[in-house]
Amino acid sequence: MQMLVKVLIYPCAILKSAGAGNLLGTEQSGFIDTIGFDLYLKLLDEAVEELKQDEFKEVFKDLPRQHERSEPTIDTFFEIGIPKSYMPDQADRLGFYTALFSMIKIEELDEIKEEMIDRFGRIPSNVERLILAAVLRFYASFALLERIVVQN
Repeated sequence: MQMLVKVLIYPCAILKSAGAGNLLGTEQSGFIDTIGFDLYLKLLDEAVEELKQDEFKEVFKDLPRQHERSEPTIDTFFEIGIPKSYMPDQADRLGFYTALFSMIKIEELDEIKEEMIDRFGRIPSNVERLILAAVLRFYASFALLERIVVQN
């Protein structure tokens, strides 16, 4: 336990001495608890991007711009998903869901599908529909769509 405390305190001390304030300390953790860690990271990322484009644009002028993307939800009126009969282990299913819906480049899709086929065999139709939904979500995120409703 003492080692863990040293590991957590030491980086905070370095950040504080570098002028980062209490970014990871107890005063901020209440804020993180209130809005959730994912939203906190998103807000932090947006703030950093804003600083890069405004106050520090000369420093970051040669870096490629980050594409603005949304995180659209997809509502379907038919079954999509990875059935237990195809992929019995819950951790595997969660890993593939995460991979499909967090793609940064569309080229990642081929690798995901190849791994599915290599490990579990032919892809069933409801998994194919899930893959199509992931592709739709990927492209919709660049169009900054918030919600997509797909009917049969």
